[in-house]
Amino acid sequence: MAIEDAADLEGFFDIEDGFAVPAIYRAQGQGAGKTVPVVLASPDEITSVASLDFVTGTTVARLMVKDAPSLSAGDTFTIEGVFYRVGGAPRRGTDRSVWTAGLVEG
Repeated sequence: MAIEDAADLEGFFDIEDGFAVPAIYRAQGQGAGKTVPVVLASPDEITSVASLDFVTGTTVARLMVKDAPSLSAGDTFTIEGVFYRVGGAPRRGTDRSVWTAGLVEG
């Protein structure tokens, strides 16, 4: 499914009918937080050192920039009862409307 316009993007992040799950977002882990739609992925990450490749599991969240415009390392999410911290600098996609953030559990 191609995302061709803003309505398609909103549909993708719809908690009821899209791919997203509800997450409680807290800037720097503070405050009551707010519910935002997040799409989770758990791709393997390959790190090469010398001639050795190491495969590690990762957790990545994608969310709309409008839902967390100042997303940064140290912000937190609670997703399906699991606590995550943004582990590094999040990146925005080419159209600048979606964040991709690496998450660290615990």
